[in-house]
Amino acid sequence: MKIALAFAGLLLAMPALAAPAQRLPNIPAASLTADHKQALADYRAARGVELTQGPFMPMLYSPGALAAARAAGDYFRFKPSVGPKLTEFIALLVAREWSADYEWSAHAGEAAKYDITPAMIEAMRVGRRPDAMSADQTLAYDFVAELHHNKQVSDVTFEKARARFGEKGVVDITGIVGYYTLLAMQLNVAHTPPSGPIPRLPRLP
Repeated sequence: MKIALAFAGLLLAMPALAAPAQRLPNIPAASLTADHKQALADYRAARGVELTQGPFMPMLYSPGALAAARAAGDYFRFKPSVGPKLTEFIALLVAREWSADYEWSAHAGEAAKYDITPAMIEAMRVGRRPDAMSADQTLAYDFVAELHHNKQVSDVTFEKARARFGEKGVVDITGIVGYYTLLAMQLNVAHTPPSGPIPRLPRLP
């Protein structure tokens, strides 16, 4: 156990590796097909902004996949029954689990708006359980950690989540994890770089 902890500490102390080359760069405007343009127009209509960066840019290579993921996000990001504070918290947990640099940088920058303190962000960044979480954050943390690491949620955690959030909330939390996991996988496969100056996440054992 001591060896494992020492090894984990050594990894955290190592400097971040250089970002790998981007595999799926933005498609040049001159190469956009009618399907690409339609997916971009649908994104603009749904989100009210132009799509220029992030996980949906590599997904543009498959316009149908982009459309399906965007539609899922229209609910799981913006309208889940558990509200935006818990959604942003869960997004950070997923980004940390997958070492998804872009996803982490995007949501860490928004976290202060949603009662997620700098100390909590730093704890998650280095793979520690945050201190001073709210009751809802604690429950969400346990639910997401079990789902990630055990591929299942215990009866105790499930019943606590159902009592607090209802069956709809349990389904929505699971869906939020799934949505941000999909985006994290797309980002990692495409080697999409972080947004802004935030450095890459430490790679955890």
